Amino acid sequence: MKSKSPISIKALEEKRKELWRDSGKILLQVDISFLKLHCSKGKPGYAGAARINRYYLHMNNQIIRYCKKRLLPRAIKAYKSTAERGEAFREIRVFAKSHLTYNENGILSIYTDITENSKYGSITIRFGDVWDLKTGCPVPLSAFFPHTRNYKKKIKGLIISEVSRLRDRGLGSYFDRIKRNCCKYFSSDNFYLIDDGLVVFYQMYTIGPKSEGVPSFTLKWSEKGPCKPQ
Repeated sequence: MKSKSPISIKALEEKRKELWRDSGKILLQVDISFLKLHCSKGKPGYAGAARINRYYLHMNNQIIRYCKKRLLPRAIKAYKSTAERGEAFREIRVFAKSHLTYNENGILSIYTDITENSKYGSITIRFGDVWDLKTGCPVPLSAFFPHTRNYKKKIKGLIISEVSRLRDRGLGSYFDRIKRNCCKYFSSDNFYLIDDGLVVFYQMYTIGPKSEGVPSFTLKWSEKGPCKPQ
């Protein structure tokens, strides 16, 4: 996959916070740290950057809507319940943070972690994105395996071998039925790029316990795939 357009993009961090209170007590707090792309108007990548920025603005709005519709009623109910019992209330907090992991040859990659913390514990959901800066369109996983017909089977096989190796050496805690879980919970949407290669990840609790966080596996760039953008 090639992208020869000389595109210059800056990604600057911006923040957004939302609070919901009752009688001065914070019930729900949302902290969003996202990346906004900047490109001079008329330069290559300007339209693409604008399109990508709209995507992340929509994502942020979706997070706020979810928190208001789903989490706020839960927080209000918990607050009233703890007040009746004379117990201390712990607010629900949501953190969303985007990380720029690759910006080279007209290809940009970002992953976003959204973490919900409450008295019941915490859970993180990860989203991975790879963008063509010229068009502002997402780049599919298949684009990095132009010479591999059944690339998904190849990826799953590499991950199954790595998970088995880590577990056998006591370097990771993973659930039984490794092959089944790695295949069942694999998603071609769950990936992003770094300088060394392509990272495939699984959501929490799919192939391992909480201690494994978001299990991630790096596939190094190679001629057979994944192929580095040129």
